[in-house]
Amino acid sequence: MPALEFSDRLRRVLAAAHAEAMRLEHAHVGTEHLLLALLRDIEEPGAAISIAGAALDAIGVERGKMMRVLDETIVRGRASAQRDPSVAVPYTARAKAVIELAMAEARVLHHSGVGTEHLLLGLAREDRGIAAQVLMDHGVTADKARGEVERLTATRNA
Repeated sequence: MPALEFSDRLRRVLAAAHAEAMRLEHAHVGTEHLLLALLRDIEEPGAAISIAGAALDAIGVERGKMMRVLDETIVRGRASAQRDPSVAVPYTARAKAVIELAMAEARVLHHSGVGTEHLLLGLAREDRGIAAQVLMDHGVTADKARGEVERLTATRNA
C-alpha cells in the first residue's frame, strides 16, 4: 500500500496546531489544538474554503461560535517558562490517534493524499478528546462529517 502524503494545507494546519499549543502554554499538542488550527485555517481571510470548512457549513456549524467555545474551554497552561521554543511540542496519544484516523479515512475514501477534510473526520471519530466533545456538542458526528466529505469530494471531482 503506497504511503499517503499530507496536503500542503494539512501541513500548515498541523504547524498551526503546534503554534496554538505554544500560544496556550501547553506542553503537548492535543485534539483541541488540532481543531482550533483547523477552524482558524477555515476562517483565514482570502483563503479558499476547504472541504473541511464546507462540510462544517453544510452540517450547520457556526464556526466562530465553536472557536469561542474552544477558547473558553481550554485552560491556559504554564509550559512556556520551561519550554525551549526551538523544540517541537509533542502530540498527545489522542492527537496521534486522530492523525492515524485521518490517514485511515483517506484510504477508506480512496483519496490519494490526506487533507484537512480527513483531519476533520479523524477528530470526529476520536470520541474522547476535547475536540470530539466540542464537535458533538455542535452537531458534528463522524457519520455526518463523512457524508458531507464524500458529497463534496464527489462534487469537486466531477
